[in-house]
Amino acid sequence: MRIILASKSPRREKILSNIFSEITIYNPDIEEICIDSNPEKTAQTNALLKAEIAISRFPNEYILAADTVISFENRIIGKPTNFDHAYKIFKNLSGNKHEVITATVFYEPFKKKTSIDICRTSVYFKSLSDQDIKEYLALVSPLDKAGGYNIDEHANLIMEKIEGSKTNVMGLPIEVVRKIKDENCRKL
Repeated sequence: MRIILASKSPRREKILSNIFSEITIYNPDIEEICIDSNPEKTAQTNALLKAEIAISRFPNEYILAADTVISFENRIIGKPTNFDHAYKIFKNLSGNKHEVITATVFYEPFKKKTSIDICRTSVYFKSLSDQDIKEYLALVSPLDKAGGYNIDEHANLIMEKIEGSKTNVMGLPIEVVRKIKDENCRKL
């Protein structure tokens, strides 16, 4: 049996392919919401919206949807709109801790049941000079990632440490996906 990944993220697809052999990608077109004072609710709401659209299209399939947000000083840091915006984000995160929050929604078609998991990871940035930021941004494409960085690309240049799931920072906590598979292994 296959699982539908309700996401266009290549990082999520890569993580999921380490656990499931048959994955179908479906990109639900949603207008993401932002509840700036509540990052967890934002991630949960957007993940549920993605799941609901996928469920309406594939009601008899297992579906996994996720949404990841970055929270810094209780504000949501989204995807940079351009390189200047990415630079400003890095200036703010420099020398500070922020949280990466991913809401994962799993739909079981035979039970008509949806479950939600929330994963939090703390990320500590090094104190970055203007030159450090410019060098990092020259190495990665920041515009398609929350916060403008990728933990798999030159993270040693910007990160001091992380506390929690590395794959959560990539957009899908593998620990949650393994738990889903273990709980549903006979069906999947």
